[in-house]
Amino acid sequence: MLTLVVQSPARVCATIFYSRSEVRSNPPGTIIESVIFFLSESIFSIFTSNAEIINLGNILLLLTIMLEPGRATNLVVINSLKAAGAVRFPVYIGVLSMWGVAVPAAYSLGVYFSLGLKGIWIAFICDEWLRGIVMLLRWRGRQWKKLHFVKRKEERQHVKSGT
Repeated sequence: MLTLVVQSPARVCATIFYSRSEVRSNPPGTIIESVIFFLSESIFSIFTSNAEIINLGNILLLLTIMLEPGRATNLVVINSLKAAGAVRFPVYIGVLSMWGVAVPAAYSLGVYFSLGLKGIWIAFICDEWLRGIVMLLRWRGRQWKKLHFVKRKEERQHVKSGT
């Protein structure tokens, strides 16, 4: 029989976080996206013969290569914070970043500067990278260590004794 002993969710979370390769730049995702980028003209030509759409698809795939390390960091750190008990901070920052950065930047770049879908994608990249950096700073601040899903043994005994 296998027994798993866990000291705290934060400790497990830290172990998972520091062992994840996605945080260090997401090499597998970047490699796959690079291969798809180099094959993109052939792939897009299966679906359309319109040169404008194929060109736009190539540009968006190139932008996606820049997006993925930020998105991977964002996802790993947010889930690590949630596992450690810090649920509200990622939600608040996500809402603020999406409505305060992504939407205005997408409108500015896409409509005002006439970049269209490319501008919206650039805004998306900025949003993901900003959230990833903010979450990483929060993680390194170690405030999540104070949070617990389950009371510690000493605290339970203290509550039971009424002192």
